Amino acid sequence: MRSVKNRRYILRGAGQGEELAVTQVTALFAMSAVAVWSDEISQLPNDTFLIYHHFVPQETGTASICEVFYRTEQGLRYAARRDYADDCTDLRQKRWLVRLNLYHLLIDITGQASNPWGILSGVRPAKLVHRMLDHGSTPATILKSLTQEFALQPEKAQLVTGVALRQRPFLMRPEELTKKVSIYIGIPFCPTRCLYCSFPAYVLPGEEATQAFLTALFADMAAAREALTRYGLSVQTVYIGGGTPTSLTLTDLEALLAQTVTLFAGEATEFTVEAGRPDTLDDAKIRLLVDYGVTRVSVNPQTMQQKTLKLIGRMHSVQDIICVFGKIRMCNIPVINMDIIAGLPGESVEDMADTLRQIAALKPDSLTVHTLALKRGSRLSESVEAYETPDALVTAEMLSLADQTAKNLGMLPYYLYRQKRMAGNLENIGYSLPGKECIYNIQVIEERQTILGIGPAATTKVVQPCGLTNYYQPKDISTYINTLPNRLQKRNALLAAALAK
Repeated sequence: MRSVKNRRYILRGAGQGEELAVTQVTALFAMSAVAVWSDEISQLPNDTFLIYHHFVPQETGTASICEVFYRTEQGLRYAARRDYADDCTDLRQKRWLVRLNLYHLLIDITGQASNPWGILSGVRPAKLVHRMLDHGSTPATILKSLTQEFALQPEKAQLVTGVALRQRPFLMRPEELTKKVSIYIGIPFCPTRCLYCSFPAYVLPGEEATQAFLTALFADMAAAREALTRYGLSVQTVYIGGGTPTSLTLTDLEALLAQTVTLFAGEATEFTVEAGRPDTLDDAKIRLLVDYGVTRVSVNPQTMQQKTLKLIGRMHSVQDIICVFGKIRMCNIPVINMDIIAGLPGESVEDMADTLRQIAALKPDSLTVHTLALKRGSRLSESVEAYETPDALVTAEMLSLADQTAKNLGMLPYYLYRQKRMAGNLENIGYSLPGKECIYNIQVIEERQTILGIGPAATTKVVQPCGLTNYYQPKDISTYINTLPNRLQKRNALLAAALAK
């Protein structure tokens, strides 16, 4: 049964939202739904799976039964069955059982390698571990649950559990939720648009358009400051991201930094600026970062292979990266992060090893390792057939090399997240030297602190003991500028509902 001609399926028997649970699993096996169920088995298309799921009442509870058949020219063949006898009357538990049963069945039937993250879906896997820790579970119990109940591979279970344990000292206590926030300021400009990028980033426009943007941004920042004062909130971290904030001219960058320090960063314990492109930095801009008290700078080469830099649309050289890194280090900014991507088009394991060797020689304080994701809206996603990208096994080996390099540098993983359409269903991991962790990254990924988002595409996350509410600014710059007054009213209403006493 391990050699099947198609990855199509028809579902019968699920209800109460269990179709979504089936879809989450079949996606891992590149299976697509076809047709609508017909009671006439003879009408089933050949080379198609029939997934039949139902719940059967028993004396001790309710049994979850999942059966899979396979239609061939000779008829309907019985593939496999999996039962789970338990009291599964809760809807969430039912969906979990559907996923777990079907996942194990399809691995047995297709012979496909198990997914590194099992049936665990979502961007933030450490949130599950934090919930378990909040309820008193021990690390050993959590590891057992992740591997048995969510089918994680043991190394992924250990990774995410270790990350969560390192994050615990940085998370907000319930009584702090209405006292401390973080600030995100988005600058949507870059020198060029990278091949893989789907972020709302634009080439820096002319002076008039830039000033119109900054006028709106500063109004957004001032409104956020008023809200902080009104509700007695203090700022823990400030993060200026993008795009590439250092794409701004020297004069505009100084105006941004000055406004940020006046309104927020003067009281913050962490002040980060993304300076990902070395071709956007010079001595004068680096001096500005120092003068305005920036504590973290992120220099993001993505690769140290010149052929790949050219392919993905970056106009700088590997030597530019090394030179800018050295200048920032000489200025004694406390923390320098570097980002790289595993799985870039045309790269081999040897390329990744060379990139890691060069980065290790620079000795950054933290290293963020992304797995290439084919994001909708990126040039790569729109023409992926034109590029040769590493397969899942090669990408996994690249991540393994990065993990070993980080450990050799004395770093430990301190945050991680996942995205759709990632190579090998893997993950993005942030490593750092002890004491050099980016607190903002932890807060934004684990969603344990309110974050005010300023600028186009920025997200405001209001965290309360009872839950989380998000508010999104528009991605388009013109829409952001023209609708700002109305959107500030909506953000203020959201904060008032959560924080007004």
